[in-house]
Amino acid sequence: MATSETTKTRVSRLTGFLGLQRSTAGLLAMVVLVGMGERMAERFLPIYMLALGGGVLAIGLLQAMDNLLSALYSFPGGYLSDRIGTKKSLLIFNLVAMAGFALVILVPNWQAVLIGAVLFISWSAISLPATMSLMYKVLPLNKRTMGVSMHSLVRRIPMALGPIMGGLFIGDNVVWHDAAGSLASVFCLNFIRTSQAQGKPIIYVTFDRSPKNLLGKLGPFADYPALTLLDCFTHGKGAGSPVFLKFYEGKRKRPCRVVRVQKPGDPQEVMDALYGIHGTMKGDVRFVFESLTGMGELWGGEEPIIQFYAHSCARLYELNTIAYWILEKRAHTARLRAQINQIAQVAIDVSVRRGTCSLTILKAENRDLDTQNRPYPYWSRGLEVAFESDRPKRGGIDLGTRLRDLRTKRGLPQKELADLVGVTSSAISQIESNLIYPSLPALLKLAEVLAVDVSSLFRDTARPAAGPVFPTGEAAGVKLPGPAGEAIEAKRLIPLDLEAKGEPYLLDIPAKKSLSSHFFVHKGEELGYLLKGTLQFKMKNSTYTVKSGEVIYLTRDVPAQWRNPGPGPAKLLWIKMH
Repeated sequence: MATSETTKTRVSRLTGFLGLQRSTAGLLAMVVLVGMGERMAERFLPIYMLALGGGVLAIGLLQAMDNLLSALYSFPGGYLSDRIGTKKSLLIFNLVAMAGFALVILVPNWQAVLIGAVLFISWSAISLPATMSLMYKVLPLNKRTMGVSMHSLVRRIPMALGPIMGGLFIGDNVVWHDAAGSLASVFCLNFIRTSQAQGKPIIYVTFDRSPKNLLGKLGPFADYPALTLLDCFTHGKGAGSPVFLKFYEGKRKRPCRVVRVQKPGDPQEVMDALYGIHGTMKGDVRFVFESLTGMGELWGGEEPIIQFYAHSCARLYELNTIAYWILEKRAHTARLRAQINQIAQVAIDVSVRRGTCSLTILKAENRDLDTQNRPYPYWSRGLEVAFESDRPKRGGIDLGTRLRDLRTKRGLPQKELADLVGVTSSAISQIESNLIYPSLPALLKLAEVLAVDVSSLFRDTARPAAGPVFPTGEAAGVKLPGPAGEAIEAKRLIPLDLEAKGEPYLLDIPAKKSLSSHFFVHKGEELGYLLKGTLQFKMKNSTYTVKSGEVIYLTRDVPAQWRNPGPGPAKLLWIKMH
């Protein structure tokens, strides 16, 4: 209790020294938010106007408006503040600025950008007299100088953060130098997940994987109508084999669009196919080039890679797109890596050293980053990536990690969990990153949806196996990854917040139902006991039939297909071992 009172006293002294009161703190927060919008616009609006067809004259007019209006707006700012009051005038100025930003975002036209700028440029100039007046009114005489100093300091924060934040949304070609050949995949899958959440079309170019293999790798991300797979494998490294051509037989409905390139060994044909597909799409198209290394193996050397990248990178940048390129760095010469880095806007190295994964930003064009050329250790679990620098301090509440673990065990994407709880997917993302805490109603709803006690969300570790008996009510419905998630009803028979060496599931497979992949992402031994019905599965080149009472044991290989041939549903007890 004494410690708590001491802390409160210290905080009170600090806020008093800095001249922070409720009114001034809210004001400073407003300055940061709107100021960041201004600084982001300042850096990137010229690029945006060029992309919309505005020429040098339009950009010059924008810069002239910024200087001229900033000077002229100060007079009506002071007049309105005196006439209608400080708080009302600040409210009006904020609404005007937000209207300007909304116009720029919603109307993709360079003339609309100029009109929007007239509105949001006004905020800084007009609001300055009002903010100074508010500081004067709410602070005592001996704290006014400190209040003005804090205001000046806070106004500098958007100047630093605005350009960096804006840079995250500007078109870039990001090259991932992958030391292990698989480290970059988690970042690409997150890129795909984010792009899908934003409703962006995606083109995925593959030279090393067959469409069937790639669809399995993508799992639920393949169920996206705006995703196009550019198949450069079947007639490339697949050599047009009937084994791979079988994928295209019949009129089987696929979750996404698959386009086959007939001559992927010809770089020009690949480019024609790529830009032909892009020309049929609307909006901000995203790209994933799974393997620059795979291209070189098919094209016969590094020169075709350099030529392809030099052409495509520049074109995609001009189209204001975001593209991820993966390059296996130990498979290429230093010359190729240097040339790729020279052309790319962003270059990132991912590597493993002494068992620790690390990420290093080698290049970040038009970004002033202190983090550049500094390795950052990280670890990944599924699609979730956490950096060592973000690890919560010992003794703190790591609600975000607990929530993410429970959500992934249920098989729920962030958006689906957000819909069930009644919040935005952005809110779930921020909670899982420990940036914000949920409200009490949202917290209760989270626990209800995840079928756990509220207290379990705040434990540093999962609860021990209290058992030995777990009632039926302890089982929680989960969503399986991939096609199985839509076709099979699944329950985890032990609580989600219980860590155990084996995870038992009860799977109900409807009659005549077929699955094109395994139930789970296979990472260890698995054991199944068929309680009811009949099942068939294909593994390698053999088909197996399982009857009620029989056991399935998997080690390295997993079934490529499951089918319930019987007239009734099949009930399967399945255990994943860790």
